[in-house]
Amino acid sequence: MAKRDEGGRPRVRGILKPSVGDEVEEELSFHVEMRVRELVAEGWSEADARAEALRRFGDLMRVKADCRRIAEERERSMRRMEFLAGLRQDVRYAFRQLMRSRAFAAAAVVMLALGIGATTAIFSVVDAVLLRSLPFPGAERLVIPETLNLENGDTWSVTYGDYLDWVDAGVFADVGLYQSVNVNISGGEASERVATALITGDFFAALGVAPVLGRLFQADDFVPGSPATAILSYGLWQRRFGGDRGIIGRSVRIAGVPTEVIAVLPRGLGFPRDVDLWLPLEVTPARRAIWERRDNFIFRSVARLAPGRTLEQTRSHLATLARQVERDHPDIRSNVTVTATPLGAWMVGAELSRALWLFLGAVVLVLLIGCVNVANLLLTRAAVRGRELAIRTALGAGRARIVRQLLTESVILALIGGAVGVAVAFWGVRVLVAAAPAEIPRLEEVALSPTALAFAAAVSLASAVLFGLAPALRASRGSPGAALGETSLRATAGAGTRRRRGALAAAELALSLVLLVAAGLVLRSFAQLRATDPGFETEGLLTFSLSLQGDRYDPDGVTASTFAELRRRMEAIPGIEKTAIVSSLPMGGGGFYLGRSFLAEGRPEPPQGEEVSGMWNVVSPDYFGTMRIPLLRGRDFSSADGAESTPVMIVNREFARRMFPDGDALGKRVRSWRDENLYREIVGIVGDVRFFGAGDEIRPLVYVPHPQNEWGSMVVVVRTAGDPMTVVGALRDAVRGLDPDLAVDDVQTMDQVFAASVAPRRFGSLLLGTFAGIAVVLAAIGIYGILSFGVTQRTREIGIRMALGARREDVLRMVVREAAVIALVGTVAGLAGALVVSRLLKSLLYQVSATDPVTFGGVVLLLIAVAVAASLAPARRAASVDPATTLRAE
Repeated sequence: MAKRDEGGRPRVRGILKPSVGDEVEEELSFHVEMRVRELVAEGWSEADARAEALRRFGDLMRVKADCRRIAEERERSMRRMEFLAGLRQDVRYAFRQLMRSRAFAAAAVVMLALGIGATTAIFSVVDAVLLRSLPFPGAERLVIPETLNLENGDTWSVTYGDYLDWVDAGVFADVGLYQSVNVNISGGEASERVATALITGDFFAALGVAPVLGRLFQADDFVPGSPATAILSYGLWQRRFGGDRGIIGRSVRIAGVPTEVIAVLPRGLGFPRDVDLWLPLEVTPARRAIWERRDNFIFRSVARLAPGRTLEQTRSHLATLARQVERDHPDIRSNVTVTATPLGAWMVGAELSRALWLFLGAVVLVLLIGCVNVANLLLTRAAVRGRELAIRTALGAGRARIVRQLLTESVILALIGGAVGVAVAFWGVRVLVAAAPAEIPRLEEVALSPTALAFAAAVSLASAVLFGLAPALRASRGSPGAALGETSLRATAGAGTRRRRGALAAAELALSLVLLVAAGLVLRSFAQLRATDPGFETEGLLTFSLSLQGDRYDPDGVTASTFAELRRRMEAIPGIEKTAIVSSLPMGGGGFYLGRSFLAEGRPEPPQGEEVSGMWNVVSPDYFGTMRIPLLRGRDFSSADGAESTPVMIVNREFARRMFPDGDALGKRVRSWRDENLYREIVGIVGDVRFFGAGDEIRPLVYVPHPQNEWGSMVVVVRTAGDPMTVVGALRDAVRGLDPDLAVDDVQTMDQVFAASVAPRRFGSLLLGTFAGIAVVLAAIGIYGILSFGVTQRTREIGIRMALGARREDVLRMVVREAAVIALVGTVAGLAGALVVSRLLKSLLYQVSATDPVTFGGVVLLLIAVAVAASLAPARRAASVDPATTLRAE
């Protein structure tokens, strides 16, 4: 039989067609030789005749090269045209084949769309939060200097004294400090409480930020007593001032002080997060004396690496300076150093970064399961198309041509699945943003960006190769004679093919088991977290933040008396049972969190003695009754605990246990020795609360009465008889009646605070649970498809078995046993992978072991049940085969 090239043209066996370049060279040589013969006939010598012929033809080599180049370009052009023509033919044929198998095409597209869409949606989050550059010039050179505890790895804010060391030593190109506060902006329709940063003069230089309007702070703005100035964020400018360009130079009342607005910053600055106002940090001699203490970690810092200096070199320089501080102050800086963290990594945090990569890995597993399912479908379809492919091979189509045709069909499937997947991703991104915890940075930037769309296209093409190549190579390997000699579908695939498809199904189960274990561990952890006792009753509690600012509140006692008056007004509102104020709410609900170190009376200071670290809370009388935190011993604060009375404190059970191992804390005296350094008598012991969230450890807590430690910024707590939100309007009226310049902020119930504290783990549970559910469904579909097609292939075998005496129960058992083997192999392989993945989940778990036997055992049983359930329908169909009808058909 005459063979054909890939374009379908016949050629002679064993004869290679010369290239166009060879033909051109042969033609030129022929003309030279003819001219030589003519000259020899005229009497020229052979050598002279050849030289003359070459001269007359000019630069033959150049002509030959040009001709060869033109000929080869024409040949390449013809090959491209032939390839494109063949590709168009392949595409048209692929579409015709897919239209003939609409059910197969729809199933493949749906599975691919789910995998590609989910993967693209999660990648969009990873891209916006982790990969995309920050909106600062040279953002990769920005770092956050941090204090590092070498004993436990905790990081803290920094001291003003350390900052001065960095400036003097030239560690950074620019370095700035900032302190986060909340201030009231008054005037207009209503006062507003705004997140604010008090900054040093080189803060914006470090960030490389220029205003869109006005000027940045200058040296005069930082001089104590100079006219007050402020810089607005773009969002505050638009929200409160309507984008009025005349805002520059206008006076606005901020914290009770007339302040000139000098600049508006660009949109989307994003650092510090949620800050809307920047004010100059004024350094007075009195403040500087306090700030320069090497244990006063009250500032955050941002810096730009010096030119030519790497991050590691900068860290080494910081550590050298920190060692000198440790030598000078061994009592307060022992085992403490300073490091620098890239700004992007600091904003995201190690735990969130690890979680996002974990989610991306999980959704990639879902995509792999979908690809395995489609590969199984293609293997099954190749078996059905065995005669078609054999006929094409017999007619001269080479193996490469068959593979190309089948891969074209796979690519078309993947591209259609990718297009549908983009629509799924668009919807998925919106769901993710709505469900994600608010504390995820740059969440507002998450969208289907060009990068995400390019990722979707790349994933689609990679999926086509992943699920299409192996089936295409397998299908192109068939023998035309054997295939054409068969008359039944049963002969197109034997035991080897069944084993391959079974191995793919086992792989699906293994991947599903990994996902299910991860989801199970996170879900159990979330359940444990939800069941955690916060230490108080959240129901019926409403909170909001309030700051008393301005000259009228400066005299001693005015702040305490103002809050006491506010409490009296609020308790007169119908529906309100109790009210209180606190400097920082439990469960991470707001306020200023202040950590201090304590020593009992008579104990030596470190390093000779051992201190107890705890959180410092300023509260009003009846705070514990309002929160319903149990009073275990002693008494509550009362109006008698005033500024002139004996300094007192109430401690929680954990503080009493750590400070006094015998538990006898009542009546003892304790001081916060590094700052206040005033002995306070312990007059009560209360129950423990979760301070920083539902998953927080039990921490030592100290409570002091507000009149003895006046704070202007406090959190108001209100307990109501009914729905707390019904009294919000009346509370605002009470605050406005007290002082129109005051702004009520962060209004929320404690149930909302509790929900927010568990939101990250709820989000993780939702994602992993969804991915695991999809994976199980896809795995069940895969097992069902394999067994169902296997039954179709083995109809004749089953008929013969039953004709020879096999019972229906035997046939049922045979099919279910095949599913059980697939499940066993998949489970063993999946357990190995799950043990590895579960180690990566440790930081996301709460009171659940990474090798929790309940989770692992439950997942194994679930997958075995899924495999058996998927096998029942094919098994019943196999058991219903009529031997006589089957054999007559043969």
